[in-house]
Amino acid sequence: MTREIRCAVPEFGGPERSSFGLDIRLGVERALAEFADRLAEGAAAPDALDRTEAKPVLRIVAGANLRHAAALDAVQAALRIGARMTWQCLAQIGTEEGIPAQRMYRVAEAVFVYGEELAGQVRAAHAEARARTDREILRRRRRLVEQLASVPGPSRASVIELARAARWPLPATVRVVALRRAGSSEVATVTTAPLLSAGFDALVSGDADDPYLIVPETGPRALLALARELPDWSAAVGPPVILESAGRSLRWARRLLDLADRGAVAMPKPMSAPNSAKPALLHCTDHLSALLLSADEPLMRVLVERRLAPLDAVSAQRRDRLAETLLSWLECRGSAPEVARRLGVHAQTVRYRLRHLEELFGDALQDPDSRYELELALRGRALLHSAEANPRSIAAG
Repeated sequence: MTREIRCAVPEFGGPERSSFGLDIRLGVERALAEFADRLAEGAAAPDALDRTEAKPVLRIVAGANLRHAAALDAVQAALRIGARMTWQCLAQIGTEEGIPAQRMYRVAEAVFVYGEELAGQVRAAHAEARARTDREILRRRRRLVEQLASVPGPSRASVIELARAARWPLPATVRVVALRRAGSSEVATVTTAPLLSAGFDALVSGDADDPYLIVPETGPRALLALARELPDWSAAVGPPVILESAGRSLRWARRLLDLADRGAVAMPKPMSAPNSAKPALLHCTDHLSALLLSADEPLMRVLVERRLAPLDAVSAQRRDRLAETLLSWLECRGSAPEVARRLGVHAQTVRYRLRHLEELFGDALQDPDSRYELELALRGRALLHSAEANPRSIAAG
């Protein structure tokens, strides 16, 4: 039986004198001895096997990597060979000894019942090994994602070692996706199952309040597919970065979500929202200027106060209208009718405001460097106004 198993099942075809080869023989011997004892006691029922003591099949698979389906298939094949050869031997003895057919039927039933019990042991051992391995891989992946999200990031050598231990293939670049619950959605955790089914081997953080993913760099269509697997979350995608810079990508993505929460940038509707046309997916690369301006709030305030000081000479209500008109004019550098169309007001109103702005800012409106700083200041002013409704700093995260 040992020779047949070793010949028919490649996984057990190692050197016969190896420890693995000896384990196969010991397992077969023990399984046969136990089966003979059961027959002698007349115990052919499935519940007759003492599962806490009798696990001879585990001798057969000692050294086999039961975490993998291929190993499970190999052991199951070995058990089928064992059951078949056992019955062939007993049938021959029964014929030679003239044992009645009815009794041989009972022997045959005992052979295959015992084989099924051993197969059940293997399946249970396989499930236990897989669960233990999955838990260990999850623990290592969470350690990896925590290391990658740190600033400054880990060394390249450390990343390679951690990724190998976590069984995560190293991509050249990654994107970090910051997640936030959409509205009143009560989603407990983000799991890897739907992501893997969609073809994304993403690292998932263990942070329940502000979870995030580290995803190998993919095209825009793939990112939309990813968003569809997270219908109850708003998401901000950081720019593609090398692995060691994943922490910075996460910081930018979270800041973009903060800006969206305050209305400073428009947030697409989540997939679960009625009449939603696309996922709630923001890209940092679409809002780099807002991220840049929000990176240093005190410095942005200095720029706003310095460049927009002339607006302090008018009332607050008029100040907002003039700021809106000036920003529109700087953005399009168009005629009064064009600016009027953008603002939804009469062209004559725009002309009046532009004359007032020329009085306030003078030659600064003609100087390229001044116009550039004015536009930055006006955009920064809009960000600051959106932050006034929220006590958190716009540079948070």
